[in-house]
Amino acid sequence: MKEKDFEIAMHNYFGVILRTRQDLRNRVQKMLENNGYFDITLEMSQLLYCLRSLGGTANQQELADKIGKNKSSITSLIENLHKREMIVRKTDPTDRRHNLISFTEKGDSFINDFYPEVYRTYNIDKMNISLAEIVKITDILEKLIIS
Repeated sequence: MKEKDFEIAMHNYFGVILRTRQDLRNRVQKMLENNGYFDITLEMSQLLYCLRSLGGTANQQELADKIGKNKSSITSLIENLHKREMIVRKTDPTDRRHNLISFTEKGDSFINDFYPEVYRTYNIDKMNISLAEIVKITDILEKLIIS
């Protein structure tokens, strides 16, 4: 592949990824507002979603790794979710330096009620794309993240 072709391909890739990310952010934020969650940000819902994918209890480092942010950058998210009574923090009995973060009933209900709708952010039936293609795109993006 020629260097110029590579540059064009990567420029287009970056543009599509950034536009896709912003489009998804806008769609989810609109869904939050439409469902009455005016005080929940996309980042807060993402943290709750990641907590669910980690089994419902995790320490701050595990959450940061799952979200792809550093530990200190999610401190305010954790604090805001705690104030909204969506999570609780307890000292890790195996390492008192760490807190374990878990769902409250309110946080668990939010994930159970809201995320099935988020999964339908894009109406695949109206798009010219199959579920198999979405799985393939996801696998390719995972490879890019790992590399």
